[in-house]
Amino acid sequence: MIIGLFYKTHLIKKTFQYQILIIANLLFLSSYLLAQNETKFEIEKYEIEDVKIEFKGTQSFDDDKILDVIKSSNEEYFDREEFVLDAERIERFYFDNGFWDVIVDTSLVMNHKDIEVTETFIIHENSRYDINKIKYIGLDNLNSDLINIIFKENTPDIAIHQPYSRNNLNKEIFRLINIFHNNGYANASSEPPEVIKIISENPDLKHKLNLILVFKPGSKFKFGRTKINIENNKYNISKHDISRELVYKENETYSKEKLVKSENRISKISIIENGRIQIDNIDTIDHVINFKINVILTNKYEFSPEIFGYEVYKRFYGGAGFAFIDRYFFGGGRTFTSEIKGLFHSIDIYGFDLSAQISQPYIFNNYYLTGNYKFGATIFSEDSIRISGIANTFSVNYELPTYTYINNLILDWKIENVRITFTEDIREPDSNEIVIPADANIDIFSSILGFSAVHNNTNDFIFPSYGYIQVYSIEESGLIGGLLKKILKVSTVSYFKLTMLNKFYFNISRFPDNISNSVLATKFLTGSLFEYGDNKIQFNELEQEIEWDYIPTEARFVCGGSTSVRGWGAMELGIIPYKRFGGNFIIEGSLEHRTKPFMKTKGLFKDLGFVTFFDYGNVWTEIQKFKLNEIALAIGGGLRYYTIIGPIRLDLGLKLYDPQPGPDGGSNWLFGKGAHLGDKYTIQFGIGNTF
Repeated sequence: MIIGLFYKTHLIKKTFQYQILIIANLLFLSSYLLAQNETKFEIEKYEIEDVKIEFKGTQSFDDDKILDVIKSSNEEYFDREEFVLDAERIERFYFDNGFWDVIVDTSLVMNHKDIEVTETFIIHENSRYDINKIKYIGLDNLNSDLINIIFKENTPDIAIHQPYSRNNLNKEIFRLINIFHNNGYANASSEPPEVIKIISENPDLKHKLNLILVFKPGSKFKFGRTKINIENNKYNISKHDISRELVYKENETYSKEKLVKSENRISKISIIENGRIQIDNIDTIDHVINFKINVILTNKYEFSPEIFGYEVYKRFYGGAGFAFIDRYFFGGGRTFTSEIKGLFHSIDIYGFDLSAQISQPYIFNNYYLTGNYKFGATIFSEDSIRISGIANTFSVNYELPTYTYINNLILDWKIENVRITFTEDIREPDSNEIVIPADANIDIFSSILGFSAVHNNTNDFIFPSYGYIQVYSIEESGLIGGLLKKILKVSTVSYFKLTMLNKFYFNISRFPDNISNSVLATKFLTGSLFEYGDNKIQFNELEQEIEWDYIPTEARFVCGGSTSVRGWGAMELGIIPYKRFGGNFIIEGSLEHRTKPFMKTKGLFKDLGFVTFFDYGNVWTEIQKFKLNEIALAIGGGLRYYTIIGPIRLDLGLKLYDPQPGPDGGSNWLFGKGAHLGDKYTIQFGIGNTF
């Protein structure tokens, strides 16, 4: 025999049970108060000393998962009504996860002396119910292609013989509604699902549920006309620049996904402040939906001061500057940005940067293809060198369809002329012999071609809690520069560079998937640079002729710093003669636990976070010189404060294992014999995630 017991009926039954439970608790508390003969005693003012979870029999969920369901775990004072409701919340949680026969008992321990209460919830889980049958109603009139999309191309969130979960049931309903909305059925809806508990003498049907899902697809629609209205069009913005961002076409099958994507593309036009796509009217006879876009513009020009901080060669710089923006540069949706910046790391390490760039959408009339041109002039002063240069960078980004693994293909070409002047003598580390005297300088012409393939399915920029990023890069220098080397009589460099970067994020929070306050993040980077040709650099203005095998620091790999192995300062790590100039082979990685314990509170502490980390890595002169026992290890922890531009971070990194401790470190290991702890830590500061 099968009897339908619906969720609402079950709650009525349980409400009656909790009415009895409330009366019992009130009688208990009343008798206790009378026995104490204290008429002014108020149980609401008793502090909650502890909230305990006990299990009779099986335990399917961690205590933290149960504590997150109830309110008492976050309250300071005891509340009789919330205590009883918490028991009901626990039962509803179990009910929603397939434990339809769960029993939740409660216990109170009153500490009258200290005015404290200990709450205990005793859970009898009993058996978990599995899904016996799933019936979909309302799909009979759908064509075979759509049925194939629903059941074959997309994986259902529920299945026969799977434990029942209300969350998975809702996901399945949303999955089908989403498919309907993206395949023409704009008004598709569903009725509340029926969850039927089976009561039968057949042992195969014991602890089983039947599900009935009822859908109403409605009529199938197409995209109609889209009218564009630009309010106060004082900048003569072309409607064509807006209409070309629409990824749907007239008379095409309606798709909510395409509608949202079109709206997002419109919002990326910097001159537009608001460009919502709204329904204008619906033709129920021809089943066509017509739309309208009311566009509100922002200011075309902006001149503003800036305060910023970012990494240069894994060293943090703070600074200030001014920026000018033209959000509709000669029409076509282009954006022009010009900036002047002063950068500061220390008294001896600073820089200035002047740049102008143009962002160009729609290259070759393809909205998946965008471009960027940047002109830059820089001056950097570091320890013993001063670098000045002029660079022109061209980049093209191709956005691939969402169903492909690779999201973006990026091609860039950088033409650069750099002058390096040595302000101090560069000496051989072993012999202390002068290799490059002070005031020596070199001029280097570079033509660098780069290509990158990027996959990114992370869920958030500020605090990613799941997904991963993979970047594969190829870079070449010397092909064009070598042709101009003799003609222009400049130095150039020739190399071929391969890099692979992987970042993974795992949600280990006790909150639901869409909310995370605890994340395990990991990074792995490896790369190798192969020199070819003649990379001897000719120094200028010297009485003697000096040749130096040179590759720019920005092309080589450097290690150590606030986004690298954090036990070392920027560019202080490497099995190489001159660490600040980098090496040709790198292995680098990190394992980091990130938590935001106060994210459910209000006030300043809501965005406060903490991290603990384990970093490893090093740089070698070439891949053949790699040794496992030369990988440096660092541990530490830090603070994070999350803002709209990313987290502001402060880390303390400790050198767990130093393959080159030297006289200051005293020992390879952090607590090894003779270790000098004063040289075993580094404080790092930065803005943005470490990875």
